[in-house]
Amino acid sequence: YIQREWPTLSSTVNWVKPIDEIGDSLAERLARAVLEELQQVLAEPQHPLRQDYEQWLGNYVQRLREDPALAERIEQLKQEMIDHPALQDYVQGLWSRIHASLRGDLQREDSALVGHLQRSLASLGDSLQSDPALREALNQHLLEGAQRLTGRLREGVTTHIAQTVNSWDERHLVEQLELSVGRDLQFIRFNGTLVGGLIGLLLHAATVLFRF
Repeated sequence: YIQREWPTLSSTVNWVKPIDEIGDSLAERLARAVLEELQQVLAEPQHPLRQDYEQWLGNYVQRLREDPALAERIEQLKQEMIDHPALQDYVQGLWSRIHASLRGDLQREDSALVGHLQRSLASLGDSLQSDPALREALNQHLLEGAQRLTGRLREGVTTHIAQTVNSWDERHLVEQLELSVGRDLQFIRFNGTLVGGLIGLLLHAATVLFRF
C-alpha cells in the first residue's frame, strides 16, 4: 500500500515543503544529536555508555589474550586489510597528497609549517634559558645518547675494518700499506737494504781476515 501510494504522498509533501529539504534537515538534526551525545559521553567518566564501552573493550582485550583462534582471526583480518589493493592505493594517494601539501607549504613565504617550527624552537629556547633543571636533563640525555651511539659505532667500525683487511690478499695489503705509509716505508726499505749490505760486507771482511 505504501509503495503504491508513495507518489501521491510524495507530491503532497513536496507541495508543502521540498522532500530534499526535509531530508537534509532531518539528517542535520540526527548528526547534531549524535555529536551532542558523544560530547557528553567524553565529558562524563561515569556515563553509562562510556562504562559499557570500557567494559566491552576490556572483555574483548581479555578474549584476545586467552583465545588464540580469535587472535589469529584478527591478525588475518588485519593482514588482509593491509594487503588490499584499494587500501594500498588510498594510503599511497594520501601520502602523495600530504607530500605535495607539505612541499607547497614550505615553498610559501608565509609557510604555516615554518612558522610553527620557529615558534616551537623559540619556546624551547626560552624554556632552556629560564629552566636550569631542563637544561641539565637535556644535557644528560644528549651525553647518554652520544655514549650509546659511540659504542655502537666503535663496534661497527672495528668489525668493518677487520672484515675488510681479512678480505685482502697479500699484494693488495702491501699496496695499501705503501699508500698509507708512503715515504716512511720507502725509507725503511732503503735502511734495510743499506744495513743488510753493511752486515754482508762486515761478514765478508771477517771471513777474509780469519783466513789469514
